[in-house]
Order: sequence, then C-alpha cells, then structure tokens
Amino acid sequence: MVEHGHLSAHQIWKTVSGRAREAGFENIAPHDMRRFVISTLLETTDPVMVAQIVGHKRPTTTAKYDRRPARRQRQAVATISMPRLANLRPDLIR
Repeated sequence: MVEHGHLSAHQIWKTVSGRAREAGFENIAPHDMRRFVISTLLETTDPVMVAQIVGHKRPTTTAKYDRRPARRQRQAVATISMPRLANLRPDLIR
C-alpha cells in the first residue's frame, strides 16, 4: 500500500458527496454524517456521553446537532407519569 498522507477536507467532501450521489442521495456533505451519528446516539445515550464520544467540550454544543423531530420530544414528555394529586402528602401540596 502506498501512503499518500492525510486526505484534504476538499477530497473528503468530494468522496462523501460522490458516494452519496451514487447511492441516490443529493446534497450530502461530511458534516451531515456527523449530525446523523450524533442524533442517532442521542436516541439511546445521554448527551454528556455523546459529547465525550464526538469530542465536544460541552453537551450544549452536542445538543445543537440534534436533528430528531419535534414528535420525539412529545413522545419523551408522554412517558412522564404524574402522580394523582390525591396520592400526594398534604404537606407537599401548596
């Protein structure tokens, strides 16, 4: 194998976008792959761990990559089970 050194950012872009076109996808760039990986990881992994995996210093940076639809947020909220008011201790009700 001949070693040619690192690929340039332009060569990576050409390779990724060319392969995407071959697969029937248009307008795919290397950064789209990063967004996809981060959003996929966020489905099952907490944001702090995902930030560490992808090399972000802050989970808030990782959150900016999250491309999950709003429907996923609604589904997440729907999993919250609220206790009935009658079951709460009287001293906790204001």
